[in-house]
Amino acid sequence: MDLQVLDSVKYIEIRINSPIDAKSSVELEDELDRIIYFHNDKDIILNLSGVKYMSSSGLRIFIGLKNNMIETNQKLKLVCLTDAVNKIFEITRVKELFEIFDSIEEASKSYQS
Repeated sequence: MDLQVLDSVKYIEIRINSPIDAKSSVELEDELDRIIYFHNDKDIILNLSGVKYMSSSGLRIFIGLKNNMIETNQKLKLVCLTDAVNKIFEITRVKELFEIFDSIEEASKSYQS
C-alpha cells in the first residue's frame, strides 16, 4: 500500500496512491488505524487522488474510520475523489456521510471558518 503522510498544525493529510480492493484493504485499515492512534489529537484528511479503483472494502474502511474518529472528537475529510471513487460514493449513497472537498486547499480553508 502506497501512503504518504503529511503533518500540519491542525490535521494529518494521508495520500493514498494505490487501488483499494479486498486484498489491499486489510493493510490500508491497519495503516490508517496506526496513523490515527499516533495522531489522535488531529483531524484526518484523506487525499484520494491516487485511488484509481476502489471496491466496497474501501467504503467499509472509511465508514468505520469515521465512526471511530467520532469517539475521539476527530474529523475525517475526504479530498480529490477520482471519478471512479466518486461514482461508488454516489451509487451507494454514502457521500452525504462525509465532508468531501475538491482540493486539499478547500479542506484546509474549512478550518478557518
